[in-house]
Amino acid sequence: MNEKKIRKFLKDNNIKEVNIFSAAIWNDKDKEVFNKDIRPTLENVLNVKIIEFPSLEDLMEKEYTNRRIKWFNSSDFIETNCKFTSFLNFLRFEQESNHHVLIGDTVQNIRIEVENI
Repeated sequence: MNEKKIRKFLKDNNIKEVNIFSAAIWNDKDKEVFNKDIRPTLENVLNVKIIEFPSLEDLMEKEYTNRRIKWFNSSDFIETNCKFTSFLNFLRFEQESNHHVLIGDTVQNIRIEVENI
């Protein structure tokens, strides 16, 4: 993680609260580990409050509810969708904000605007 670039981006855009999308958070157990071991450090280092961090299983449930697509497991979900497509699906279900940034080592920089019509 390029901490300095991320901190600068957050500061320049006056971002104080974030939601996290991570393909590394597969289930409730991973959410517990993230909440206990990783979240406090990220919030401190990046000077933000993390509001939500859905697991892949949470996203799979939303996919089923909204699109009637049933996945066998998290591996099936991420292999079929890849991280970027999974992130786009995450945006589709996110209702609170229309500003999203994907920070990752294997994705291109793009700007996405989401409108709930």
